[in-house]
Amino acid sequence: MKINFNDLKIQNKLIRSSIISNFKKTFDSTKFILGPEVELLEKKLAEYTSSKYCLTTSSGTDSLLISLMALGIKKGDEVITTSFTFVSTAEVISRLGAKIIFADISREDYNIDVDSLKNKLTNKTKAIIVVSLFGQTANFRRIKNVVKKIPIIEDGAQSFGSSHYGIKSCNLSLIGCTSFFPSKSLGCYGDGGAIFTNNKKIFKKMKMIRQHGQIKKYDYRLLGISARLDTLQAIVLLEKIKLLDAEISKRKKIFNHYYTNLSKINGIQINNIKKGNKSNYSVLSILVKKNRSKFIKYLKKNKIPTTIYYPKPLDTFKIFNKTKKITPISLEISKKILSLPMSAYLSKSKQEYIISKIKQYFL
Repeated sequence: MKINFNDLKIQNKLIRSSIISNFKKTFDSTKFILGPEVELLEKKLAEYTSSKYCLTTSSGTDSLLISLMALGIKKGDEVITTSFTFVSTAEVISRLGAKIIFADISREDYNIDVDSLKNKLTNKTKAIIVVSLFGQTANFRRIKNVVKKIPIIEDGAQSFGSSHYGIKSCNLSLIGCTSFFPSKSLGCYGDGGAIFTNNKKIFKKMKMIRQHGQIKKYDYRLLGISARLDTLQAIVLLEKIKLLDAEISKRKKIFNHYYTNLSKINGIQINNIKKGNKSNYSVLSILVKKNRSKFIKYLKKNKIPTTIYYPKPLDTFKIFNKTKKITPISLEISKKILSLPMSAYLSKSKQEYIISKIKQYFL
């Protein structure tokens, strides 16, 4: 039995002919950069999240960088984020010379702990990047009550399609960012990303930054970067967004099947979805209470792939060694967490096989 950690092959077969047909149209038009499909995609993404504005980009990382640049983040400013996330979240802060202030996470959903965030706020705090991890949005209701006027950026790379009390991820704060890396809930065939906002002034500024800071060709108003989503990736995403909600529903059923069978096993912990949240179920993570490495070897022997998000908190890396290592819960979780295979197209027989092998190990 062949099990892929995140199986994209079935999905690709469903949309392959439509994508190739639309690729051919672009080959004939030669509009490879900012073709009409890019603008159409931005419109559909804005509609999906109920945001006023959407700007596609070359990656989720560039989305975060552009957002900070649009807010005028500079050397000496403090930006708070979580240490339990992919490196992009922190590296964009350092890239602008700002100071990273790491907050710890909650044991309930591994998102930023609101009390920890509150304790990090100072008069130098100029922005906060809140990560919505493993398909669950952070507690934005409470965060907004604590933060008040400080700009919040949501890093929704893992939460596109999720919602918090009826509001879609990427429309929960001043700026929302996501990634279209192939393994995401909405992924292209390479790198890609998007930024969302309801603020027209910020949108216009980000649009200039995305294309070398120009307001029109050869008229430069800002120092910008090159961060456009190419037309071919837009074509892929226009097809995949048609499947998004149906795939979320399929993954929800798979998650519930995992949860029903694994939640009562003493050797592991699988967290349910928090009140007010609707997940996209893009990542399924458990905590292995003892000897995770031994369990991984057992699963590998039984041809069950796993991965670890994330093996070390960011505040433990030398590249961020100017920050204080003060996120003990992040460190604890990083030593226990393990992600299991999850895909909208993971068959029932493969689910049962994975569950049976886990039960055999612990029971």
